[in-house]
Amino acid sequence: MLILKEKEIRTHFQMSEGIADVEKAIEYLAQGTLTDTPRTVFSVEEKEAGFLYMPAYVAPSHFAAVKIISVFPHRTKEKKSAIQGLTLLSDGETGEHLALMDATWLTVMRTGALSGVAAKHLAREDSRTLGVIGCGAQARGQIEAMLNVRPIEKLLLFNRRAEKAHQLASEIEVRHKGRLAIHVVEDPNQVASHVDILVTSTNSHKPVYDDSYIKPGTHVSAIGSYRPVMQEIDEETLKRSSRIVVDTLEGVLEEAGDFLIPIKKGSFSRNQIDGELTDIVAGRISGRKTPSEITFFKSVGFSLLDAVISYPVWKRAQAAGDGLQIDW
Repeated sequence: MLILKEKEIRTHFQMSEGIADVEKAIEYLAQGTLTDTPRTVFSVEEKEAGFLYMPAYVAPSHFAAVKIISVFPHRTKEKKSAIQGLTLLSDGETGEHLALMDATWLTVMRTGALSGVAAKHLAREDSRTLGVIGCGAQARGQIEAMLNVRPIEKLLLFNRRAEKAHQLASEIEVRHKGRLAIHVVEDPNQVASHVDILVTSTNSHKPVYDDSYIKPGTHVSAIGSYRPVMQEIDEETLKRSSRIVVDTLEGVLEEAGDFLIPIKKGSFSRNQIDGELTDIVAGRISGRKTPSEITFFKSVGFSLLDAVISYPVWKRAQAAGDGLQIDW
């Protein structure tokens, strides 16, 4: 079995390849050649945290993966990662365990890749300004994905603790060497009012912006608020959106407070969700229709993505002789 740490994984992952792998998996799902297993979530209420167990089997390639991820937001106060994870990759023909992989960074990248696929179908092709509210770990994957699928020239960042936004700005500046004009702002509505693509990536229990600032033509990608009690999106955004698409209906209707809270209040109905991303890829529903409409994508993640992202990274690392090989 091959042990792969984050350093080796970073060497063998490119966001462009991750987006392609995720889109191919979504195509397989749309065709019915793959099935996904719902994840199991154990909440640690007193910490507003939890553990997620995410198994998947990819029949066409004959491999299985199970990821265990923990999300403990309070760790950021100690300057530690809120997300920790491991993925076990196994051979679907022999049952052999192939790799044990650090999944912390790869989780961030696969979440970004999924948002990138959604943006390809829902964001305007001329989108040049990206805004991110919430500058934790997940923001990095979101930014990398959007830079891959749209000609982004300007990045606006807001975080409740401004130092995190400045830290992220410095990282992005170094990584992309002047490609972007990057601004850290003091008000989340400054982000909402000036962008073509808005990413929300928070653990907030109340909306993080005022919908009246969202301009026509904006694509909103909501990837935070992964628990029923969390709500980072202004409900008015849902009412104004011409196209509402999710990663999985089952997942968002069980976990996403952005939908569950307004549904409970009677101000939103599940019937207002147009469909899943697989429906767009399969051509069952359309993506963006006009430059002026507001589009909305909500993601809570699903198990299959971890499998399709992890497998090619393992293959490339194995071919390069990277990682630690142990007898099992």
